[in-house]
Amino acid sequence: MFDVQNAPLCDSSILEILGGNTPQEVLGTMIPAFLDDAQSHINQLQSAANTLELPVELTQQASHKLAGVSGSFGAYRLQQVAHQVNLNIHDKKYEDARKLLPMLFNIHRETKICYLDYLKNL
Repeated sequence: MFDVQNAPLCDSSILEILGGNTPQEVLGTMIPAFLDDAQSHINQLQSAANTLELPVELTQQASHKLAGVSGSFGAYRLQQVAHQVNLNIHDKKYEDARKLLPMLFNIHRETKICYLDYLKNL
């Protein structure tokens, strides 16, 4: 199994790089967009999981995009779970992918709190 607990929830050093010289202005726009985008991908995965059979192309795209954008923002814990979902779908382990969705939701919620707190402290 992958090691989720040791992955950073939100890496502020990445946010400092992304924020540049005007972190409040730049990150005040980018972080909410990232969180909304991540939620959209998670919703797609949940919708697919609620069907009898996961639509492979849609779920692989959603999990791949979620892993990518999460890594770009330093949300490494979210990235790891999304990547594992993607691997499970690729390997046709659909039930294993479904089982990870509650963890994905919880980590997204924790990530959102972490990043919104970061924004408050800029």
